[in-house]
Amino acid sequence: GYTTMLPAYGAPVIYNYLDGTSYDITSMLHELGHYLSYYHNPYDPFFEGGFYMDVSEIHSTALEMLLDSRLELVFSQEEAARVRATHWLDLLYNLLAGTIVNQLEVYIYENPGLSTREISAYYAGLWEEYGVYSPEGVDYAWQDITHIFYYPGYYVSYALSTLAALEIWQASEADAESGLALYLELMTYSDDSLPLGALLEEVGLPGIGDAQYTVALAQEALDHFAALLDACQ
Repeated sequence: GYTTMLPAYGAPVIYNYLDGTSYDITSMLHELGHYLSYYHNPYDPFFEGGFYMDVSEIHSTALEMLLDSRLELVFSQEEAARVRATHWLDLLYNLLAGTIVNQLEVYIYENPGLSTREISAYYAGLWEEYGVYSPEGVDYAWQDITHIFYYPGYYVSYALSTLAALEIWQASEADAESGLALYLELMTYSDDSLPLGALLEEVGLPGIGDAQYTVALAQEALDHFAALLDACQ
């Protein structure tokens, strides 16, 4: 699915393709985050610069997490447990894939002239280093990631936005109203007048620049995912 502005109406619209799976719901929650951002910060995509994409992805991903505990409104308790676990697996994958693809891009630009096989071997090594799977020496799947060719350096945004969204989720776990307040505060930021790190710090989400905090946050997310898997048993 996707969300965009209809300038003639001054309003956003969501298009969400339904395929009969749980992604019909989780994708809609994601797009609702974009919708809210457009609704509160309307703009004309033809004549104005557009949105701060890094922040826009936080708007959507954080809303997914904030509404994660409400899945029983749509699914049975058993179904909601499975959907929740699948959803968090996707979020954790965003963290990992965003990090790995970014490392791959840095490697490519720091070593001009690499062959396709050399890049593929390095890519396979990264996945093996992170312990996800062990491909047989080379992995050509990076060629399917269009961002690498059309939007160099962008893919890491999926990891960064997930980390910031996790901070909002963490705050909401401690106090639901505080988490929602952080989310709504972030909703007022939609342009790129501030660098991402400075913007998040101003809102009250400074963890993205703190490596030690980031590791602890990722571990908390892993522990939460493990608990969600146990709930599916």
